[in-house]
Amino acid sequence: MIRNSGIEPHVVEYLKTPPSRALLEQLIKRAGISPRDLLRQKGTPYAEFGLADESLTDEQLVDAMMSHPILAQSARSCDFGQVEERTLNA
Repeated sequence: MIRNSGIEPHVVEYLKTPPSRALLEQLIKRAGISPRDLLRQKGTPYAEFGLADESLTDEQLVDAMMSHPILAQSARSCDFGQVEERTLNA
């Protein structure tokens, strides 16, 4: 989709090269979502770590994603200061 619009994306394999905490927090903020919205549940230790617990803070959820990048949803694109969610792998 992105390439079809004439933009060549810079692909980051976040499981091999996770973003810094600052970048992850910036992407969450710029996307206008909460850390909980970014969490992946299936195929991850989401349940094992009790991440469905609504009392967990945003900081705790980001901590979990920093420790286990698989918890973060993939397929985010950034362009000119905008962050858009793309469901490419759903």
